[in-house]
Amino acid sequence: MINFRIEKRLGKNTGKTIVAMDEVGRGPIAGPVAVGAVLLDSSFYAKIKKKDQWWKLVDDSKKLSPKSRKKLFNSIKKNLTFEVGMASQNIIDKYGIIKAIRLAAKRALRNLKAKPEIILVDGYRKFVGSKNCSERTIVKGDSRIWGIACASIAAKVIRDDYMRKASELFPQYHFHRHKGYGTALHIKCLKRYGPCSLHRFSFAPVKNRGFRKSSFQTKRGNASN
Repeated sequence: MINFRIEKRLGKNTGKTIVAMDEVGRGPIAGPVAVGAVLLDSSFYAKIKKKDQWWKLVDDSKKLSPKSRKKLFNSIKKNLTFEVGMASQNIIDKYGIIKAIRLAAKRALRNLKAKPEIILVDGYRKFVGSKNCSERTIVKGDSRIWGIACASIAAKVIRDDYMRKASELFPQYHFHRHKGYGTALHIKCLKRYGPCSLHRFSFAPVKNRGFRKSSFQTKRGNASN
């Protein structure tokens, strides 16, 4: 079980506002990348009701079933302040996945309307790189740090919902099933129909087949920024 003792100790010792962040969607060959940001300020602990044990079930989003993620996401919405920023497949193709993640992170922070003094980030690479706060990278943070796990759940649920809606526009690709990841089903659909406007043309499974943006199928609803 992940608890929030690390965040609590860090906040108590420093008296500083903390934001925990995680990204989802680095690896898919279609769709946006998403970054979740969870605010852990002085009012955070008051929002966790002792009689409500939902927080004990929080874990890395990859380890949770879709049903469990959705249930925890609803508890996060009810109890925490958070935002999710996204950067589209077009941004990924133009600037690369790392810059796209940083843009999504900055969008999440901007929407959060908070000025964190400490940012806890999953992995080994900084998301924001701001000179105004201390950004701490934590390898496997989504399975070790409670706030980062919450951020991963929020980002995962919102991105998955986005891809389910995209499946209504592009039913031939079955985005609701694989969420844009390069599964056998997705590759089969890509071979049969070619790419659509949601695909990442800079990623190998699309790029290696010689597809160009001028040839993709266009549909309304494409995220362009």
